[in-house]
Amino acid sequence: MFVDLDKVGNSNTGERLDLLEKFDEVFGFDRIKSLLADREFIGKEWFVVLCQSRTPFFIRMKENIRVPYSDKPLSVKYLFSHLRQEQSRLIEKEMYGHRLFFAGTHSKEDGLVIIMTNQNLSASQILSKYQKRWSIEELFRKLKTSGFLPI
Repeated sequence: MFVDLDKVGNSNTGERLDLLEKFDEVFGFDRIKSLLADREFIGKEWFVVLCQSRTPFFIRMKENIRVPYSDKPLSVKYLFSHLRQEQSRLIEKEMYGHRLFFAGTHSKEDGLVIIMTNQNLSASQILSKYQKRWSIEELFRKLKTSGFLPI
């Protein structure tokens, strides 16, 4: 399910929530096996809806997202920046009123990779699930270059 946005750039939180609501009306949230998304898919309201609907998600985070830490928020990159290539770490945090998990690794191709999820899995399982997003990017590339255009 998709919506053709009559603009350049990414969708905003409202547009994403509208699409999610349409999906729920047609299929139901329980049909979502998992939602994979890149760093643009952020925002407190977005994550609250995903958590409340119990939609499993695996979303890459920007390094500067702030997470609760002791008495003041901390950029998430500081929790993972010590990792060497191919090492990973899992951190659990209470955010947006829900228990969330952050898996991080340092890849040679993409630098620091931090995935946030609402699924209680190991760091390697979370990172492995997120890797499937690349096949989605390849699908979009092929659709765009092979002449698929919305009418």
